[in-house]
Amino acid sequence: MNDIFISYSRKDKKIVKEFYQRFIDAGFTVWMDEDEIEFGDDFKDRIVNAIWDSEILVFFSSRDSILSENTKSEISIAKDDKKKIFPIKLDGAKYSGAILYDIGRLNWIDCSVSYKRDYMLTHVIMPKLERMVRHAREARKAAGENSGNVVEKIVVERAEDRSFIVGRFGRQRDEIQDRTVSREHCRVTLLDDGMVEVENLSKSNGTATGGVKIDKAVVSPDSFLKMGNYTVLVRDLFPPRETPSKPDSQRTRQTS
Repeated sequence: MNDIFISYSRKDKKIVKEFYQRFIDAGFTVWMDEDEIEFGDDFKDRIVNAIWDSEILVFFSSRDSILSENTKSEISIAKDDKKKIFPIKLDGAKYSGAILYDIGRLNWIDCSVSYKRDYMLTHVIMPKLERMVRHAREARKAAGENSGNVVEKIVVERAEDRSFIVGRFGRQRDEIQDRTVSREHCRVTLLDDGMVEVENLSKSNGTATGGVKIDKAVVSPDSFLKMGNYTVLVRDLFPPRETPSKPDSQRTRQTS
């Protein structure tokens, strides 16, 4: 899991690299794309997975980045995935409509004056990011400790509940109406050891777990599954276990 994903325009690369190096020197794990490649399907997958696998998106706002379709998409994905977004302004350009819609209410740090940039980075940005990263790491650690190493197994009563299709037309426990989820999005199969095999069936938005898109994977029942914009705990896809009632004769003996 990365601490920070950097969203920026490559035209601002020289300035952004200064921030990047300070983040690295502070011990943050940072994802920053530096490859001069086309924005094709492989690149899109790579970007989306990196955002999912980061706690904080740092957006470097400039006259170039606010017009970039790439940064608009990155901010939108981060917002949909409930990531923390930290805007830093490199110049006085106002947000474009799409960016204003997503993060217009967030406080931003003004680094538009070059000779004040180092001061702002040292005394404002770094302390704030250090707090955000520390809290995120503590939350991840607590979540891991709470889940522990013991995974409660899913218990199903009928053979047909061990393997089924998940989607808007699927047989999962709860109905899914999210249009980013395919009619038949993936197949889940309960294995004998209590783990769950997940097979992607969607050709559009795909299936991901742990921030990584999968074709087929074996996961814990306590893993989260992401289908389009919809996220669900794997065990919550299966029908609830019904505790069988005691026979009347047993109830009679206990109350007599």
